[in-house]
Amino acid sequence: MQHAELNQILSNLHRLPAIPAVVLELIVELGNEELQTEHLAQKIGQDPVLAARLLQIANSPFYGLSRKIGSLNEAIIILGVSSVRTLLVAVGVIQGWSGLTAGLFDSGDYWKTNFRVAQMARYLAFQTDQNPDMGFTAGLLHDIGQLVLVNEKPEIYPAMLGGALDGDDLVAHEAEAFGFDHAAMGEALAIRWNFPPEIQQAIAWHHEIDLAVRQPLATVVCLADWLENRMKHNETAAAIATGLPVALYERFSPDLIESALDIAGSADKELTWLL
Repeated sequence: MQHAELNQILSNLHRLPAIPAVVLELIVELGNEELQTEHLAQKIGQDPVLAARLLQIANSPFYGLSRKIGSLNEAIIILGVSSVRTLLVAVGVIQGWSGLTAGLFDSGDYWKTNFRVAQMARYLAFQTDQNPDMGFTAGLLHDIGQLVLVNEKPEIYPAMLGGALDGDDLVAHEAEAFGFDHAAMGEALAIRWNFPPEIQQAIAWHHEIDLAVRQPLATVVCLADWLENRMKHNETAAAIATGLPVALYERFSPDLIESALDIAGSADKELTWLL
């Protein structure tokens, strides 16, 4: 049963920063493995501003292409449906919420954290025979509840967010202050936006390992979030890989963990072209 205050916040969704409609549609369709180039280009073309930004990023030095990409169809053919879809989701979500400011809230640090989690979740999903686009999107949005609380509780939440020692500490403070935490807030928003059930659960359980391991996508997002938290403590890759909680250690090899950490380490460079 949802908390009354959480429902009140949901009733004020019109006050939240907007995510482009085409991006929300693509997230709903993430389970569609047969998405065609023409269909994707048509969807992106519904939002000229987003389409122009996508082409700008595709032509950035980050991708190092030998010639200029001049159309959406060409971008999709050269970069691939999967890359363009995740790029579009990242651009739409990040830019839609990039103007959110309140007190001590650091939006740049927030997106760095979530983009690293997204890249690790994408890699881990691929390595475990899951949809990597689903992994990326769930990783990028796993803390979306935090943004809602920054927007709705600007007088107290940014300080709470900045002062938390780790994710579990934050969840405890949120539950005490609001009666629910950012994972529950994010899940409620994902349900309201009709996101795939796998993404809803990944958002809801990313701090609850015992629940997350019941569902493959939730497992990789929970792991990616856990790894990101350890990285913030400047632990070595080897120490992180051997210090996994038992429920995760049984499912992922140290080599796989170290590879995921390497990917997270290079994610910041790509993010500079998205902000």
